[in-house]
Amino acid sequence: MRRAVMKKLATVTAVMLVVSLLSPVLALADAYFKDVHYQANGTVTGQVYFDGTVGTSVYASGQPVTLSVYDNAGNYLTPVTATYSSFGEGKYYYTFSPKAIPNYSLHNPIVIKYQNEALNYSTVSNAVYREADSGSGDSGSGSGDSGSGTGSGTYTPSPSPSPTPGTETDPEVTVITADDLKEAFHGSDKVTLRFGEAVEIPFAGLTEAMARTGTMLSLTGDHGTYELPLSVLDLPLISRMLDTGAAGLTLSLTVTKVTGEEAEQVAAAVAKANGTALSDPVRFELLAVSADGKKLALDNFGSTYVKRTITMNREATGTPTVVQYLPATDELTFVPSVINGATATFQRPGNSIYLVLERNTVFADLNGHWAEADIELLASKLLNGREIVEGTTANSFEPNRGITRAEFAALLVKGLGLTVPPATAVGEFPDVDPEAWHAVYIFAAKNAGLIEGYEDGTFRPDRFINREELLALAYRAYRFAGGQADFTVIELATTLTRFEDAEDLVWAQLETGAVVALGLSQGADSNKLDPAASANRAEAAVILKRILVKTGFIQ
Repeated sequence: MRRAVMKKLATVTAVMLVVSLLSPVLALADAYFKDVHYQANGTVTGQVYFDGTVGTSVYASGQPVTLSVYDNAGNYLTPVTATYSSFGEGKYYYTFSPKAIPNYSLHNPIVIKYQNEALNYSTVSNAVYREADSGSGDSGSGSGDSGSGTGSGTYTPSPSPSPTPGTETDPEVTVITADDLKEAFHGSDKVTLRFGEAVEIPFAGLTEAMARTGTMLSLTGDHGTYELPLSVLDLPLISRMLDTGAAGLTLSLTVTKVTGEEAEQVAAAVAKANGTALSDPVRFELLAVSADGKKLALDNFGSTYVKRTITMNREATGTPTVVQYLPATDELTFVPSVINGATATFQRPGNSIYLVLERNTVFADLNGHWAEADIELLASKLLNGREIVEGTTANSFEPNRGITRAEFAALLVKGLGLTVPPATAVGEFPDVDPEAWHAVYIFAAKNAGLIEGYEDGTFRPDRFINREELLALAYRAYRFAGGQADFTVIELATTLTRFEDAEDLVWAQLETGAVVALGLSQGADSNKLDPAASANRAEAAVILKRILVKTGFIQ
């Protein structure tokens, strides 16, 4: 029996709160969040609790704890007060006074964070998702969680039933005990487990480690490896979805070669892409399983890229890359990856079927062009059955043609390997047709915080993107991919002084300065930025390639 791929876990309901605790300076970081909910009506509720000397210090102050709520860009939204409510098992509990978060978009990812100045801003984090309305959807006119028309387009999965037994043999399962896990994580932030094709891990053995930052499971199977940060496991949400507590939950990982009819379908997709497979297709599947057999796929981790490896069985001669196979559409999609010998290391905020593909692309109209090598490198890496950088015909690229805002949003989504929502889940801007090819990419880019739209609420997808907009979005993509940018405002201002038209920048001065300082762009020429001019296809492709190389997403 092959384990079925379940529905996505809160793919586009990722609305998380950044909550920074402002309390007396504390000696230890023994502080945790409990039962934090971001209700459908925009109200945040929950508890923060302390133990050890931290709890004693906070309680002795006799004062409520003040929480500050920020959005994902670090902008302050509102304070939330938590007052002392109970003491038990050495812990002091403070309950939030219910507080509505004002004027906050449903889709922007933010995170719950406790900061301790005494430990140089050591943090305790927890993801909190805004919950779907149980009635008519968040803002659409239809019924159900996902809404319809031009509504918010969020959707929440339901627990999936066990799959119907098929003809394939169950993989042999390695079972880990809770006590063994607790002992392994005692005094260690990373635990390595070896298994064959499948492993079952009790959540009860992970809860203590999940309360600490930076903890990870390193899982090595016969067909691939999986580096799982425990921070991506939202236990309160999983428990609610499966209607059970941690004691009844198991984490199930299978890493198996794809065989039979499905392997034939993957081979057909490879042939359709004019590529060569350099590895077997391998399925990575992560499930939360309740004691009564209900299953929930954990296949979208927001902005956290989970690292995996698979082994190649053929030597590369051209431009190899890892790709994802999408069974629903029989398409191959690009995945950020690097190849070292026979090992392909890749990272995505989700799970699926992966393989290594080699495919070379040449455009006749790029012969001798300054961006020829970069464009053809990207064009050899697939996404959604199309090149990351699409040619206008089979052998032409038109490098000097302008690129629209929709096209550049799609380029960033593809290049970052983001999860694209189903067409039924889109809906954000009134001028973006949900049926248009670019709607899912614009929604994914908005959900990742890469784009915002204009003050009037529109996105203007068919308008050519200008250079200032392109550089600002490029900087956001670089940061989303984990890129560092440790510059002061003075350093960025100094960087811009070399350009005689820097004063023409309207709103993205800091982003433009950072992109130039990072070497992602050198301006329109040596001394001009030309921020209001339309960017062209060659410039967009090259800046994406530089982002991917600098963040280690490609070689």
